[in-house]
Amino acid sequence: MDIGQTSVNTNGKDLEAFFGSIQKNAGLTKPYRTEQVGSMFRFLNTLNSASHQQSKIEKGTVAQIQQKTDEFFKQFNAQSNINWLEFFQQVFAGTEIVVTKETEVLANFVSVFNVLYTIAASDQRDLANALNFQFASVLLQESTVLLDDLNTFKCTEEPG
Repeated sequence: MDIGQTSVNTNGKDLEAFFGSIQKNAGLTKPYRTEQVGSMFRFLNTLNSASHQQSKIEKGTVAQIQQKTDEFFKQFNAQSNINWLEFFQQVFAGTEIVVTKETEVLANFVSVFNVLYTIAASDQRDLANALNFQFASVLLQESTVLLDDLNTFKCTEEPG
């Protein structure tokens, strides 16, 4: 997971100025909702921190990982909707690698479970906003000149 790139340290006034400049220079008239931005960045920073917990790499079968995941969620009275077998089969679809319940996987399970817990315990609006922010950030790299300007902050520069 390349979550580390999402670490952000800013304050509300910086964000207000940034989004205000984008709105003005892009000619947007619809107001944006700044009250959700701070909590989204706090979620991203929490997720970043959770993903970087260091522990030794462990080996386990897909079935063992599924059992650990189900037990992990059970201790929080939550139901896991993760199916590791389907996940790994989708990851390796179209390759020569056949994934079964007995396939062995090496992983830093502490990080995996910290990320899963952070996602499960977080406000779902913050999670949705973070996913949309990441999705939009990726789209900006592939989009029109105006969106490219937004991505490179050219749109925040005052004309003249």
